[in-house]
Amino acid sequence: MDVTICVSDLSSAPMHRSNPSVAYQGVPKAYSEAAAGKAYPDCQATPCDQFEVTFQEVELWIADRVVLPVETSLIGMW
Repeated sequence: MDVTICVSDLSSAPMHRSNPSVAYQGVPKAYSEAAAGKAYPDCQATPCDQFEVTFQEVELWIADRVVLPVETSLIGMW
């Protein structure tokens, strides 16, 4: 089954909660978790082991937002 989601479909998504759930790539206490907390204070942050998993969290409406690094000190810019 192929599913396409349009912007209008997202209007009912739980995007404006006072404490949104945020998926981030990394482990607890990593910089990505700190970035999620800074961008979305009082959020419920969920660690994910891969970038793809963070996107799946949003696609399945498990998470409201995703925080991903644009650059890392080990790899450089993405």
